[in-house]
Amino acid sequence: MVVIHRILGTFLFLLLLLQVKPVSYVMVNADTELRTHDSKLNTLPLGATVHLSVSFHDDVGDRFFATSGKIKYRANRLDLLQMGYGVDNNTLIAKATNMGQTVLKVR
Repeated sequence: MVVIHRILGTFLFLLLLLQVKPVSYVMVNADTELRTHDSKLNTLPLGATVHLSVSFHDDVGDRFFATSGKIKYRANRLDLLQMGYGVDNNTLIAKATNMGQTVLKVR
C-alpha cells in the first residue's frame, strides 16, 4: 500500500495488486516476414536477416509485462547462423551465413 500525504491534510491511498509467477514458457516470433511472389517462405534464404521478438508467458498463457534477466540463446551449429541482440528489449537478430539446418535454443 502506498500512502500519499497532501499539503491540505488529505490522504490518498493507492492499492496495487501484484502477481509474481514463474515463467512457464518462452515464445519466439519472427517480426520479419519473408515472401515470394506467390507464398510465404518456409526456409531462411542464405544471407537473409530476421528480427525475432521474445515474450515470456505464465502457466495460463498470459504474457508478462516485465521480467528480470537477459535473454540467452544458443544455436547448435554456430557456422550456419549469426545471432545478436536487437535494439529493443527482448529482441534478437538472426542472419543465415551458410546452408544447412540448425536448432535455436532461447531461454
